[in-house]
Amino acid sequence: MKIAHIADLHIGREIEGLPAVDRISTLRSIAAECAGMHALLVAGDLFDSISDDSVKAVLEIFTGLTEAGCRVFLVPGESESALPAWSERLQAPGITVFTGNECSDPAVLEADGERVLIYGARSTDITTAAHRTGEGCHIGLFHFDIDTIAPTETELKPLFKSLPLDFYALGGNHAVKLYKSGMRITAAYPGS
Repeated sequence: MKIAHIADLHIGREIEGLPAVDRISTLRSIAAECAGMHALLVAGDLFDSISDDSVKAVLEIFTGLTEAGCRVFLVPGESESALPAWSERLQAPGITVFTGNECSDPAVLEADGERVLIYGARSTDITTAAHRTGEGCHIGLFHFDIDTIAPTETELKPLFKSLPLDFYALGGNHAVKLYKSGMRITAAYPGS
């Protein structure tokens, strides 16, 4: 199964000389790269501010993905948490927005004989995401800074061994970071 993971686009904010409109272009480029994929995971801070035009553009991009067979899963970051009705404006078939404070039942993605269960919640402590029973790969989608609970390498190793899900797709850290437990990647920040 092919799954893409992004975070922290901050659409609506100019940062480091990149105009806000270029962030929509970046999302379009990412969507083009997702051709043939089964899912796109968006780990928060997709928006920094919203306008009718930016929501319309994002919904158009996500609808194009879902029509091509790529489901979209989102969780809010700090930025979206302050925006009124952002998640309601992205409601469409094939788009799942996790807005609860705790993980609820996972969204199930099945393709090519594989099964993935995707859990998501608002910025939450990832250690509270319970591994549910059921066959498949269990993925958590969170906007969460792991350094708040394990700021050193020494603390990270036992943390990742104790986490209940198979993989954590994270947002909130603007640098690319991969975390391993043994030879397996257990968590990642895609950068912004």
